[in-house]
Amino acid sequence: IHRSRTLRRISLPFVAVVECTLLREELA
Repeated sequence: IHRSRTLRRISLPFVAVVECTLLREELA
């Protein structure tokens, strides 16, 4: 069962993108 690893690989980059978007909105 490698579901947890796959979810982590998919979720980490997704969270990073969301954080970058929030930072952009704050800087804008």
